[in-house]
Amino acid sequence: MNELYLGQIFLFAYDRVPDGFMRCEGQTLKYQYGDSLHALHSLIGNQWGGDPSKQEFKLPDLREKSPIPGLCYMICTGGSYPPFNS
Repeated sequence: MNELYLGQIFLFAYDRVPDGFMRCEGQTLKYQYGDSLHALHSLIGNQWGGDPSKQEFKLPDLREKSPIPGLCYMICTGGSYPPFNS
């Protein structure tokens, strides 16, 4: 697999955030129609919180879910929209 898909969650062995990723720390994000965060919201919705009337959603908080201390979960915010097979 060479392509990154929007919304994929990866476990990194370092704390530096690569381009096109955000840490999964439960942060609230605001989106505007047509931007990349709007596309991410269309995939994950308000599953982890946020206020849709304010165009806000939250990323999952996976800080305590790491199998080994020092590893960091990050979500892809700059990849392609995943294809869906029906």
